[in-house]
Amino acid sequence: MKVHVWGELSEEERGVFEELEVHFGEEVGADCEILVRGDEVDEGLLNLKVVVVPWAGVGGAVMKSAKARGLSVFNLHHNAGATAQTAVGLLLAVTRDVVGMDREFRAGSWRARFEGAETLDLTGRTVVVLGMGAIGTKVAAILRAMDMDVIGVARSERGEVWGFERIDEALRRAEVCVCCLPLTPETRGILDRRRLGLMPDGAVFVNVGRGAVVEEKALFDELKSGRFFGAGLDVWWKYPESAESRVWPGECDWASLGNVVMNPHRGGRGGRDGAVASGSGSFGSSFGGGFEWGGGFGAGVLKTAWFATGRVENHVIGL
Repeated sequence: MKVHVWGELSEEERGVFEELEVHFGEEVGADCEILVRGDEVDEGLLNLKVVVVPWAGVGGAVMKSAKARGLSVFNLHHNAGATAQTAVGLLLAVTRDVVGMDREFRAGSWRARFEGAETLDLTGRTVVVLGMGAIGTKVAAILRAMDMDVIGVARSERGEVWGFERIDEALRRAEVCVCCLPLTPETRGILDRRRLGLMPDGAVFVNVGRGAVVEEKALFDELKSGRFFGAGLDVWWKYPESAESRVWPGECDWASLGNVVMNPHRGGRGGRDGAVASGSGSFGSSFGGGFEWGGGFGAGVLKTAWFATGRVENHVIGL
């Protein structure tokens, strides 16, 4: 099968695909059967059978085209470990007041040592992990090792994982909630004001999924009022088009909240064993800017393409 990777790659990057018949660039041949691209699908590619989205989240445009044309869609989870680590890192930064104490100590203050700080011990607390795909499963494993009581929630029940029909029940018990949900028609706005209100007083919220699965103003109000202990956020509601753009990440004044640790959607970046090099040129910009080429990504695309050539199925990992 003929494979096309959207964008321009260096010779070193192209070498990952030397075992396949692969074309590169922004001009896709009409005979393309496997397309590696994450933002859209050209309707004129009549021979297309498979789309490989080079990250975990599958966008609406790709899903719409895939359903209409019966295309198989594969997404990649080469960054699941890094994203899970970010989720746990944000949780610890919030509950151990890492950022606040660091800021004070850099200014020469030992106040926290003598007067204490706003911290939580997570041992024995109940954490709800929303979205038990590759990322959520890793998050759950780490938090179990920290002696937390983990409730995993996914689209459908399987084993010890609860289905979406029990999400309200889970949130009532969620002293901590880690959201790893992708953005789909089913998940958009799923954490609205009513559902956030089900969580206990003093709850902690972490989001490494997608911003739009949460009602922004409702979450902001829970944090500003102090009913929620804090939040760690890596994903947002609004994004810039370049590093130079000054775009506020939402409609609310997030920087005014001292109980929120904020990341610029960087959680999934980083390669296994340091095998990461910065993307450049149109390849980087084609994937939304700031893209990093890692051995894990290349291997993931290669493995998926090989799999697709022998067995064409729908392998979108939803929730």
